[in-house]
Amino acid sequence: MKHIYNSLALFTGLILLQSCESDLEKSYYSESQAKPAVLENITENIIIDNLKPEEVALSFKWEQANVGYNAAITNNLEMDIASENNFGNNKITLYSNAGKGSEVSLTNKELNDQIIALLKNYADENGNYTLGPTNLQFRVSSSISDSKSPLVSNIVSSLITPYDNESTGYKAPVITTTEIEYINLNATDVNAVALSLAWTPAYLGDNAGITYNVVINMKPEVEGYSILKKTTVATVKNQNNIDITYKELNAAVLSLLEKYDMSVSGNGTDIELSINATKNNYPVEFQSETITINVMAKSEDIELDYTYNNDIHSFSWTPLTGAKYQLEMSLNPEFSQRSVIASDIAEAKFDILSDVLNKAVKYQQIVLPEVSLSSPITLYFRVKAYYDNIVINSVSSVLKVQFTYTEIQDDTESIYFIGGYYQCVNDDTGDWVKEYAQKLYKQKDGSYKAQIMAYNLTNGWKINHGESWWGTPIVDGKMTLGGFDNNVTSYGSGDNTSYLVTFDTSTGKLKMENEEKRWKVIGDFNDYSLYGDEMDILRDNNEWYAHPHSDIELKAGEEWVIKSFMNGFEIHPSDVEGHFEKSKNNKFTVSEGGKYEIRWYFNKPVQYVVVIKK
Repeated sequence: MKHIYNSLALFTGLILLQSCESDLEKSYYSESQAKPAVLENITENIIIDNLKPEEVALSFKWEQANVGYNAAITNNLEMDIASENNFGNNKITLYSNAGKGSEVSLTNKELNDQIIALLKNYADENGNYTLGPTNLQFRVSSSISDSKSPLVSNIVSSLITPYDNESTGYKAPVITTTEIEYINLNATDVNAVALSLAWTPAYLGDNAGITYNVVINMKPEVEGYSILKKTTVATVKNQNNIDITYKELNAAVLSLLEKYDMSVSGNGTDIELSINATKNNYPVEFQSETITINVMAKSEDIELDYTYNNDIHSFSWTPLTGAKYQLEMSLNPEFSQRSVIASDIAEAKFDILSDVLNKAVKYQQIVLPEVSLSSPITLYFRVKAYYDNIVINSVSSVLKVQFTYTEIQDDTESIYFIGGYYQCVNDDTGDWVKEYAQKLYKQKDGSYKAQIMAYNLTNGWKINHGESWWGTPIVDGKMTLGGFDNNVTSYGSGDNTSYLVTFDTSTGKLKMENEEKRWKVIGDFNDYSLYGDEMDILRDNNEWYAHPHSDIELKAGEEWVIKSFMNGFEIHPSDVEGHFEKSKNNKFTVSEGGKYEIRWYFNKPVQYVVVIKK
């Protein structure tokens, strides 16, 4: 009997177990009531640090999915390349948890290894893949069984630069000059050597074209510490030693102090110095270990003076041996926005005409519309001194000047390039609006010319001058005068938006040159790649301009230009007027790091560029 009872118990248990398994396979939830996980935003741009493999590179947090009852939910954190197969077979699962876990962190090595695995999933037939900045997407997939489609969270994105984890022997430089603890920069001979540095060479694959940057920054415990505030003291290529003068090191230290809003201390300042190695087309900078040096910087005060005589504004200031200068103006004392009146000034003086100041005020008021230009207005001036265009050194006292602004009248004769293109149409009536239209401006030879950029040019356009209208047919390059309905629709196909247009009203001769699809801002910040955000074409207060779709993160000293996508036409500081800083290489630049909005007012007799620090 005991044997029979045991058999019955076993049979009953098997039935119960089978029943449980059947219920699990049929687990369900209401799709109308279920809520997927909500994934928090992550850092938008990451360069993985190969020298710190165990440090956290990226953390994810999410609000748990809710299926309407207390079920065991499995969460999968998934990664894929943006605009590829949309979390198809090539995706990578970074983390899987059958419980209530709702956050995970990945180290530099873990994240890098997973990205390399993902890139290999997209390799070509020869196993080749591109290692570089990669737009990646992440989501959380939540499920309660294999029989039910998972709940999918929102998608978050980041541009992440991995390193090559399969190249052996890559190594950072090692500083061999280590017995340096204190440097007093109050030297009589500023060109004497203050610091001699040597290091073992880095190895970046073939050691060809390695650039070494001597970099300083505050110690991490300093309030407001940021790696973006690091300052380059000097740069050399393909050598492993350098002599740095008192002038160069003092300029760099004063620049670093300015970034941290600090003053020269009587006890000196502790700084960290490293040698950073890089080479073209390699995404990772290899940094040596840091050494700490207490530096006694030399404070160099600059006093700024001003006189006015016969429409000439004359500035002079305390000279610094071997320095060059930059004269800046702002509409507010904080210099939150500033116009560079002149740079690369060799003498400690500079004269400005009122017309130059009127233009500078006009451009800056675009950035600061809350500032009234009713006369008189207060302008704020300061001078920055620098050496060899490497780093900004000292800033003068701020000088207030009362100025009577005169409205700049654009009296250049113009005609209208009017049509059904985007933002030239009344949204309510569909009529073309002359006040919205872009213009062509009269040239010395009597023709009219300008840069025209617009969406939907195939909707039709004409050229208007008073009562005269020119349109189609266009025969031998000449437009037809008269005929109100003869709109030009033969330009702008293939999403082309940009033309250099020249028109002669006496002959009807039309030139449509430099056809382009789009323009972009490229520079050091994106390795001059044309595959970033394109410039949007906008009209504001009947002023046409183009600007990048997103604000651009720029580091101090980085250079950039405006460039067309198809034919590589470039816009440089010498081509335009405006509110910006320029480098000695005739490129746009900034002397302070941060996010910037860049506006290119292209449809003007003289084009101008406005750079707005956010």
